[in-house]
Amino acid sequence: MAGATELDLRAVGDALLRWQVHEAALVEVFPDGPEAVPGLRVVSRPAAGPVHLSVPCQVVWAERGAGRIGFGYGTLPGHPFRGEEAFAVERDDAGDLWFVATAFSAPDRWWVRLAGPLTVVGQRLYLRVLARGARRMAGIRQLGGVS
Repeated sequence: MAGATELDLRAVGDALLRWQVHEAALVEVFPDGPEAVPGLRVVSRPAAGPVHLSVPCQVVWAERGAGRIGFGYGTLPGHPFRGEEAFAVERDDAGDLWFVATAFSAPDRWWVRLAGPLTVVGQRLYLRVLARGARRMAGIRQLGGVS
């Protein structure tokens, strides 16, 4: 989002920490608390058509900085992968707002290993869906819908 203000960063960042970006991306989330904080456990349920996965994670860090708001979580037993993901909203020096996702993982189930390169496609699609959720939150902010 070009020309973002500090208020835009805080609004979209707060939406991210409160799981609203996931919800706007139509990913069901079942957190143990209202906001991403270290130690909080969350189960998300991404879907591809009729297939839903339950993916348990635990937040390992959360940040509210002047130009960046975000969190990272690690997988828990029962997740189809072993690894970590981080999601952040950043405002650069030009005033542009960015949704940044970083992930590293390895398959932790036989059926995920069997899918081979398709898992990378699925992971990239998931990150794009979340980025779309962040864009929705930024658009709502522009219309005055997120405070």
